[in-house]
Amino acid sequence: MISKEYLAGLIDGEAWIGLVFTKKNQFVPRIEIDLGGGTIKGNTNLNLLKEVQKQYGGNLCKSVKRCNRLTFRVEETKKLLKELLPFIRIKKQTMVLMNQIIKAKEQKKSNAEINLLILSLRTLNTGIKKEAHRWMEEVK
Repeated sequence: MISKEYLAGLIDGEAWIGLVFTKKNQFVPRIEIDLGGGTIKGNTNLNLLKEVQKQYGGNLCKSVKRCNRLTFRVEETKKLLKELLPFIRIKKQTMVLMNQIIKAKEQKKSNAEINLLILSLRTLNTGIKKEAHRWMEEVK
C-alpha cells in the first residue's frame, strides 16, 4: 500500500504539476510522474507506478526507450491536489496555485484573474527549472 506521504514525496521528486492546453484554448490540470524506463526485467520503477495506479488511478504509459509515465486525469488530479497538499514540501506553491486556478475556473472568475494565476504558475515552474539546472551545474 502506498501512503499519501510516500506519494507526496514521489510527486515532489519525480513529478510535473501543471496545465495542459487543449486545441480549444482550454486548460486541463495535470500531474505526471515520470520514472526512468529500461529493458531490465522486473523494472521496479514500472512496478512502483503500477502500484500507485492501482491505488490512486491514472493512465500508465510504458516505454522501453524513454521513461515510464503515470498521468492523472482531471478529477484524479483535483483529488490528489487536495489530499496531498499537507504532505508536499518542494512543490507546495505549485499545488496551491493549481488549486487556486481550479477554484477560479469552477467559480467562473474573469479571464483576467485566471490568466494572472496561470502566469504565476508558469513563472513559478520556470523558476523551479532554473534552480534545478543551477543545482545540477554545481554538482558537476
